[in-house]
Amino acid sequence: MLFEKGIKGEVYNICSDKGESLENIINMIASILDVEVKIIICQEMIRPNDNKIVIGSLQKIKRDIEWEPIIPLDKSFNDIIGYWELFCE
Repeated sequence: MLFEKGIKGEVYNICSDKGESLENIINMIASILDVEVKIIICQEMIRPNDNKIVIGSLQKIKRDIEWEPIIPLDKSFNDIIGYWELFCE
């Protein structure tokens, strides 16, 4: 759809328009893999000017090609992990 209807030279976000914390993403993937993780935040590594929240907007891709996300993030993670487990053993 993007090749057919997208505007040449434009940049499009392919996203859900919703934010997820890195901690939540790590926990989702750990749950799928059935592993326990301990998240340790090293304060010295956090840059003071980093954006606290970054959320992609899907308004342009929705407007230009009428695309909307239909696959939930956890399903995407399940599919990606399933692929690698199947083809990379």
